[in-house]
Amino acid sequence: MRSRDVVSFTRYAATVKNLRGVLIADPHDAAALRYMKWLSRRFRYRNIGIPPAIASHLPPDAIRRPFIELWFPTDNLKYLPDEISRSLALPHFLAESLVLASIYVSPAIVASESLVNHVERLSIELLKTDVSELTTASIKLHMRIADYTILDMYTKNLELLETLWRREIDVKSFIERRRALAREDMRRYWRLRSGDRTFIAYVDLVYALSHTSTLDRLLAKPFEEIGAALAIVPTVVLRREVLSNKV
Repeated sequence: MRSRDVVSFTRYAATVKNLRGVLIADPHDAAALRYMKWLSRRFRYRNIGIPPAIASHLPPDAIRRPFIELWFPTDNLKYLPDEISRSLALPHFLAESLVLASIYVSPAIVASESLVNHVERLSIELLKTDVSELTTASIKLHMRIADYTILDMYTKNLELLETLWRREIDVKSFIERRRALAREDMRRYWRLRSGDRTFIAYVDLVYALSHTSTLDRLLAKPFEEIGAALAIVPTVVLRREVLSNKV
């Protein structure tokens, strides 16, 4: 991680207001740059955040508008992706992207198909569609809807997390209630035709960690230090079909 790994609260506040999504991409995947080019042509007025672990491996000229590099708003949060990636056998950059998406109250955007299986196993619910039916306009619309998803669910996510931290609910009941939140939210995407490929994944790191000792260690930490990093993150999965879509 680069030396400037924590951002001031002022810059954090300015960034979170205008963020369309947080990129999830394997920095060694050549196709990721093609997805980034596709995104840059279609999201010129809202920023897309790139976590430090990904940005540090990209060509310098790849990080230009609408892409901006993200940083952690506190020292307490910057080490959390390491703990999560070790516990779940994830690439560090993937854990970092998901943690930052939650912190910045933003959906995540998968731009490497090799990561889809990882994302699916971290998810409490999956919305599957017929990807061949997706147009650029439809993808942009549903990415905006994913933005509303995390924003509208955020307070409920934090309230539920606090009950878990205070031991007012057990982990199994917590997971059931978070899954209910995701299922209720899936109604937003009624325009999508059902299919067999994931388009929206409801990533829930608490659910993914629920059978590990890491969750117990996290629950022993002050909620205010890490709670913001553990909301459900609606994650949009881009597929290679979008690259040939000229619209």
